[in-house]
Amino acid sequence: MEKQTTTLAIDTSSNRLQLALINNDKTTSYIEDVARGHAEIIFDRIEKFFASNEITYDDLVRIVVITGPGSFTGLRASIAATRAIGFAKKIPIIGVPTLLALSLGIEHKTYFTIILDARRNEIYCQSFSKAAYPIGKEQLLSNEHAPSGDNIFMPEHIDIELLAHFGASALPEDFIATPNYVRQADAKPQTKHIVELEES
Repeated sequence: MEKQTTTLAIDTSSNRLQLALINNDKTTSYIEDVARGHAEIIFDRIEKFFASNEITYDDLVRIVVITGPGSFTGLRASIAATRAIGFAKKIPIIGVPTLLALSLGIEHKTYFTIILDARRNEIYCQSFSKAAYPIGKEQLLSNEHAPSGDNIFMPEHIDIELLAHFGASALPEDFIATPNYVRQADAKPQTKHIVELEES
């Protein structure tokens, strides 16, 4: 039997868990609405998805994951999962920023801007000369400073199959799988019960 060559894409950056497989010439996907708790279910869903496509982890040749911005806990879950799989199977991991991934669905357009709700009356935004070709870095702006015009797009979700195809040919050295939060995490180190050391 011919060895299967499979790319897995994972997105947990929002209130969804999205998976896609490119298995030779066949592309399939799995989407589940998940408000929270991605970490608790991600490996279970991957294994069931693999079983339904009659593949195993040994068939993987690379993994694609969204790096953010997005849900802090969701991003941590998928990045940790891909790192574990990539390390165990010694295969490349492709980390794709959220806004770039959203741009993949804007076909046949040039010089446009992607906007993503960042909550707290703020938005993430980034401009592109065409899909997957960013102009500058992501920005975090207040809603009152949000760009406007005809070429502004606010996609609701990433197209997970487009992400898989993009990642299948991307260069690993160009897309490192490290968290891309843009906004800093809210969690702060606790100092209430720290006892100061006396100077000797």
